[in-house]
Amino acid sequence: MTDLRILGPERSITFDRFLSTLGDSGFRASRVENGPDLAVLVPDTSQMELLRSAWSARRAGVAVFAIDDDSGTLGSRLHRFPLKIVTDRLVSRWVRVSELDRTDLAVHLQQVGALRSGDSVCRSGVDAVALDDLSAIVTVHCAAFPDSAMTRLGPAVVERYYRWQFVGAHPLPFARGAFDGGRLVGFVFGGLRKDAVSGFSRRFLASVLAAVVHHPLEARHLGWDRVRPVIRLMLGRRARPAGTPGVAETNRAEVSFDSPSFGVLSIALEPSARGSGLASELIRAAEREAVAAGCGRMHLTVERNNRRAIRFYEREGWTQATTRDGATVQMWKLLR
Repeated sequence: MTDLRILGPERSITFDRFLSTLGDSGFRASRVENGPDLAVLVPDTSQMELLRSAWSARRAGVAVFAIDDDSGTLGSRLHRFPLKIVTDRLVSRWVRVSELDRTDLAVHLQQVGALRSGDSVCRSGVDAVALDDLSAIVTVHCAAFPDSAMTRLGPAVVERYYRWQFVGAHPLPFARGAFDGGRLVGFVFGGLRKDAVSGFSRRFLASVLAAVVHHPLEARHLGWDRVRPVIRLMLGRRARPAGTPGVAETNRAEVSFDSPSFGVLSIALEPSARGSGLASELIRAAEREAVAAGCGRMHLTVERNNRRAIRFYEREGWTQATTRDGATVQMWKLLR
């Protein structure tokens, strides 16, 4: 059994049924007020309870399940003031009460559990990473990208970003780490949903702005070319300049769009591990996951001035597609 801490109402028939589903899926669930792994919103709770749960989930940076009845009671209540201002940015997944026993929900819950189950066994090579590895992931990111916008804004912003990748950005997130003697030296994150960065930017806007206030000198040194796309993402706008064709327009003849595309969101290796071949192992693990998920292609974005990374991807069979903004390049790879 896997322990899972749930933020939800004290008394609710729907919530009790959800806890029963967790038990059938191999979880030992407990209701908590602080430090939850998952928040659950149900229709038979008061407006104040909904607002409190929503606020607590935002602060904790955890995924939110909204369980609605067939008449859409919860949806209509969440779109009333004051919950309307946070609903679209808060809920990670909507499900109907009638869907609680479906297999795909159980699979998702099992994935959440897997991401929590850190393994104390000494790991080597490429292996799954869990929320328990979050501190080491932050350390590797800051070492691999010392000049990135997130690193300059502080470890707290980096930690929130990768927590979001684990619990909020994808229905079934992909996360693997590269280990050397049991120590994490690299990682790769990926998935199918497209709001992994924009969703994080919008949902944690307050946290990012607070980091800017606390690190004014670092924020000033980021430069407008780096700040502009972040602001566009927070506002939900496209980062590509007007008049610039997208990958679907420039490469329609070369890229098949009949199947979904698997996004590589972040791949990092600390400097001491470069040249070890672990980066190739990580990207190939992501490719195997993409094939298993039925994807026909993969995509990622890399900074234009990161020539080392671009050459690495090209050696792995990736192709430059089109510029998304002045500082980044989109790359893609067809899967056979």
